Amino acid sequence: MRRLAGAVAALVLALSLSSCSVLTSLDASPGVSPSSPVEAPANLAATLDEALDALASTETFTAHGTEHVLSGEINRKGAAVGYHSTALGDLAAGQILPGTASAADGHGLYEAQVSVSGTNKTSNDGYSTFFPASWTAQQVVDAINEAYGSRVSSGDGGYDGVTSGGITVHMYLDDSDLITTAYPVMEN
Repeated sequence: MRRLAGAVAALVLALSLSSCSVLTSLDASPGVSPSSPVEAPANLAATLDEALDALASTETFTAHGTEHVLSGEINRKGAAVGYHSTALGDLAAGQILPGTASAADGHGLYEAQVSVSGTNKTSNDGYSTFFPASWTAQQVVDAINEAYGSRVSSGDGGYDGVTSGGITVHMYLDDSDLITTAYPVMEN
């Protein structure tokens, strides 16, 4: 029983140190030696994927559209892009840079400078606009879908749609009319 408890403690420790790719020194845990490394999850990708896969009504998004909006990503050019919701917490690749978040507007929307996987965003002076901090990932997807249903061309190659709550969502679509990105537009 003590050996099982030690192994469980080692596994919990390994999972809590997810930023490490391999843990090799858990001498204090019975049954785990430096010669038997315990692998931690790689960047929590499986957990992020599970969170994204659990979302309903994502058929209007490209394969990476929800990830782009909810987590942020590094594009083919190596630039940090996306990240418009904090709903996924630590599972998201994006982070708000400390001290950069604006006050929320009347809808709870705000903007902040962000980094994604340690790379600071440079487009839009490094800022992303965010859906309300109190919203779940599903609420974000539902609002984007609602705006998608009322979209009109914005003249810049994108589209604007408005939710029943009055939030304008700006979005870009691919050639199949699937959402590649969508973000809220703050009130002036």
